[in-house]
Amino acid sequence: MRVINEAANDVTYTIPPTTLNVAFGEKNRYGINMEKTIRDTVIIPRVMRGINAVATDILEINFNKCEILERSINYMVFKVPDNLLGGRYIIEPVSLRISPRSSDVRYDDTNTGNAFDDSVDRLHREVTGLDVKIYTSMKISGSNVITVDGFGLYKNAFMNGVLKVSASVSLDELSPTIKPTFNKLVKLAVQSYIYNFTIESLDRGFIENGYEVPAVKNIIEGYSSAEEDYMEFLTTKWPALKRSSDETFMDAYIGDMVTYLS
Repeated sequence: MRVINEAANDVTYTIPPTTLNVAFGEKNRYGINMEKTIRDTVIIPRVMRGINAVATDILEINFNKCEILERSINYMVFKVPDNLLGGRYIIEPVSLRISPRSSDVRYDDTNTGNAFDDSVDRLHREVTGLDVKIYTSMKISGSNVITVDGFGLYKNAFMNGVLKVSASVSLDELSPTIKPTFNKLVKLAVQSYIYNFTIESLDRGFIENGYEVPAVKNIIEGYSSAEEDYMEFLTTKWPALKRSSDETFMDAYIGDMVTYLS
């Protein structure tokens, strides 16, 4: 929760406290700190749901560490352990790469249509003299359970899977370079909440805890475009910035390949 708490804390430094109290004072009247109120009211129910909808993470999983629930000559069913997912849930399985550990297992050459994957496969064959097979007919069959069709009973093979997963509940996997972007997204969401949930009350002359409404009304009216700004940032800028900063996929793949080839 450190990333989320830091984002909530950052909001308290960028939005005047009087304005925050006008919007969140009722929720905060029992002495709960403002950061927790922002987290529970805006970040978790709205921002977290939004980023999972527009930008799933790519996670590389060593399927040799997964439990095999069922196997046949035509398919295999894997259970992915929670510790490999790091607090995330699987949104969509993408592919399973089978890399033979020795010449005991060989496959036909497979072109994935992906320049990165194909270049990695060529490198693998040049280094090991062995072929690589990629399976993309995959489906979710239960909680963290994946069925791979067309995948037979193979031995002596390294199994590397690529999954689309949600963000974790803590967001601790975020690269440090993307955290200021997340903070900005949270700020826009909070400004949108403040405007939408207070503007009508202010227009009726609402006064909270003796605050002079005209002193904060101009600030809140300045948030009239926050919802539009939030949605634009969420749907266009966040996915691009998230992908450019996400080093998980490359780091995990290189680490697995180094382990395999060493």
